[in-house]
This record gives sequence, C-alpha cells and structure tokens, in this order.
Amino acid sequence: MFTFSQLNTLENTGDSTFKATGTIYATGSGGTPDVHGPPAAWKKADEDVSVAGKFRALIKMEASRYVLIEYTLVER
Repeated sequence: MFTFSQLNTLENTGDSTFKATGTIYATGSGGTPDVHGPPAAWKKADEDVSVAGKFRALIKMEASRYVLIEYTLVER
C-alpha cells in the first residue's frame, strides 16, 4: 500500500501560524499516481486511488522554517 496526503486549504491566521486541512489518499501495492496531481489525473491514468482519511493541522513559521505544531485526523 502507498499512502500520501494533499492540502485542501491553507489559511494564514495572521500571527505567524497557518491552519491547514487536507486529504489522505491510499493506493494498492504497485500504484504510482502523481502525488502532486489532482484526482481527475489519477482517474485518467487508470490509477486506483481511494480516500483514506482527512486531517487538519496547525503550522507555525519560525525564522526561515515551518514547524508542524498540531496534526489531527478528523475522518477515517
């Protein structure tokens, strides 16, 4: 099984933090979807990709890096 995530939204809260939401995808063994592509491209390439869950995250900008502060599964 191959699992990957994509962001759906990224919101700047104005205080050096960002709220993010996203989708976790999974494909069977041997699947090679373009993890940067949209679901329509996977379907066109005949890739079997399913939604494995959803998440939300809180990210903080510190100097020249971004730090993941919180990561929560919201749906499985």
